[in-house]
Amino acid sequence: RRISKPKESPLEKNSVLSEKNKALLNNFILWLTDKNDFSVNTINVYYYSIKMYFEYANEFTLDNVKRFIDTMGCKGFSPSTIRLRMTALECFG
Repeated sequence: RRISKPKESPLEKNSVLSEKNKALLNNFILWLTDKNDFSVNTINVYYYSIKMYFEYANEFTLDNVKRFIDTMGCKGFSPSTIRLRMTALECFG
């Protein structure tokens, strides 16, 4: 018999992005731009995805990523949108 693990609680939206997270986000975008392997559209989508993550989580941790995914599911995001956000988080991490 499998024992199910309690589901992570969704994250609450932060009122502001911290200066630390703004710097992390900007450095990530600079890194994406310098690599030249990403289209402008991909860079924009990744920027929005990471910005959205930091609107809900102050630290980049596996637990927060799981909770962020649960939050998107609770808010009715489509599976393809959630996967896109996850791809951006994988690239960021």
